[in-house]
Amino acid sequence: MARESSKKKADKSKPPSIAVLVDNEHEAIQVWYPYLRFQESGCNVTVVGSGPKPSFSSMNGYPIKAERNIENVSPKDLHALIIPGGWGAYHLRINEPVRELVRSTDAAGRVVASCTHGGWVLASVGDLRGRAATANRALRDDMKNVDLGDLALIPVASAQALF
Repeated sequence: MARESSKKKADKSKPPSIAVLVDNEHEAIQVWYPYLRFQESGCNVTVVGSGPKPSFSSMNGYPIKAERNIENVSPKDLHALIIPGGWGAYHLRINEPVRELVRSTDAAGRVVASCTHGGWVLASVGDLRGRAATANRALRDDMKNVDLGDLALIPVASAQALF
């Protein structure tokens, strides 16, 4: 979600820090795939739960342990924030601490990325004018209502290319 001109270059002396947000009914593959790929790229990846629960269940009932609580995460600790899809994105979009973390991470010039229904969170947080974003086709109206225009297809790059 961060505007290209406002992105701050990360400190190359330490590995990038990535947070993956989770709530119940997340799409497991959209949590685990970025988690593992970024980890393989040398990033420090943390599963951040939307509340104080110790674990959250995917849409298929697979649990994932939250390593941190949303209340204990600051944008200054992050290089990027990943918002997975699934119905969990609906829970994330109405959670004010999640919305505030997304807003403040964007304001800090960090990367904010979403998968499929994770775009709900971006639409709920606000202004997407001039931004490139991805979302599930079902969210087209949500995204247009925040002045995004047409959804863009963005190729996935290696983690190091993002920072």
